[in-house]
Amino acid sequence: GREEMCDDVARDREVVGVVSLRHDPKSQSGEAIIEARALSFAKGGLQPGDLSPLVASLSPAAGQVDFTGRIAWGGDQAESSGDLVLDNLALRSPAGAVTGLAGKIHFASLLPLRTAPDQVLTAQKVDVFTPLTAARATFTLTPDALEVRAAEAAAAGGQVRLEPTRLALAANTTGKGVLDLKAIDLSLVIAGSSLAEK
Repeated sequence: GREEMCDDVARDREVVGVVSLRHDPKSQSGEAIIEARALSFAKGGLQPGDLSPLVASLSPAAGQVDFTGRIAWGGDQAESSGDLVLDNLALRSPAGAVTGLAGKIHFASLLPLRTAPDQVLTAQKVDVFTPLTAARATFTLTPDALEVRAAEAAAAGGQVRLEPTRLALAANTTGKGVLDLKAIDLSLVIAGSSLAEK
């Protein structure tokens, strides 16, 4: 016969999601539906690293995300997909503090993790050497790289644009990219940096 189950996924007794599982032993096929709706990150509470070590560096984070996903199998075949919705999220990134992060990311595969082409994220502000505002990035995540097709933001009275680049995800690798700067006021950059104190 067919087996079905539904279970809550919890962290410190707080439900963070629900997994519904269906499996048919006769056909060796089934699916798992994952729902983590209105998942709230907060200081002293749930953080991205609690869900996966892959995103531990994004802590501390504050705000809400939604995730839905599906993993299906049959015989020796498996497929998966998912959607992550971010709305006004604040977090720490390798580039600096990010506020107002928003977008919908469609994952074409969860195992291995891969997005559909040309996903878009926006941010109200990214605190780097000089604050970037109205930031927008178009990217594709593959199992081994982050491929940025376009990224741009307002900065120091002008515009900053990252030319298309591919950033390897392997440990101990470095990335390269070309930044185009247009009408940047260097006095604003220097005033906002440690160079202004020298």
